Amino acid sequence: MVKKILLLASILILVVAACSCAVDPTTLTTVVTKTTWTTKTATTTQTETATITETATVTETFIATAITIKVKTSQHGDGTVATLDMESEYLPVVVASENPEAPYESFKAQAIAARTFAFFKKVYEPRSTLFDVYDYETDQVYDPARWDNLTPQKQEEIRRAVRETNGIILRYANVIVCSCYVSGKPSTAQYVTYNEGKSGNDITQTTLLNHSYPPSRTPHNRGCMGQIQANALAAEQGYTCEQIIRYFYGEDIIIEKYSAYY
Repeated sequence: MVKKILLLASILILVVAACSCAVDPTTLTTVVTKTTWTTKTATTTQTETATITETATVTETFIATAITIKVKTSQHGDGTVATLDMESEYLPVVVASENPEAPYESFKAQAIAARTFAFFKKVYEPRSTLFDVYDYETDQVYDPARWDNLTPQKQEEIRRAVRETNGIILRYANVIVCSCYVSGKPSTAQYVTYNEGKSGNDITQTTLLNHSYPPSRTPHNRGCMGQIQANALAAEQGYTCEQIIRYFYGEDIIIEKYSAYY
């Protein structure tokens, strides 16, 4: 009996000790439901439809780690490489630098486009072995001074847009697209694409990137968003974030949370 009591006490001590240990939040195993904002389109192939349907219902378990991006502060810093948290440090400043006066739904569309572009560079085309992107228009603008010049109210609005789209990227045919966007002013209007209601090989690719016929041969290129045009869609026509994205990148663009496989 004494041995049993001692054994139970030892087990209790081990359990308490295990529960009191500090847990590293970067190594928590998290169950994430991978969702999309659409499950099919009329013109997708049977293979594409099956893939989209699967990604709309699958639940994945993976290690939840903070996603960082390495930025070469060439024009808006001291020339060093800054390692930044994607969601809390990098994206709010990019949105503020790129489209600071956008209506709220356009802020959300901008956050998704900027995040997708950042993921595209990290996964497929990092600038070097030392960093992923530059901090200026060659990639996308990351200028902390522009962020600092905004009012606290505007900063919080941008942060909220990033939070509400947390982790959402754009994909087509099992690849992350290169979500180009430009100001849409006369000097860059030629790169903007108008793909509302279009899908598959009917979409228009942007000449900013390699393009092909049919477009599906170059799946990373699904068009280019114009910021002026996106802001007008939100402010004047009441377009939602999703509608804005599909207006420029096509009806069958897949809008979903990233997974650990990217």
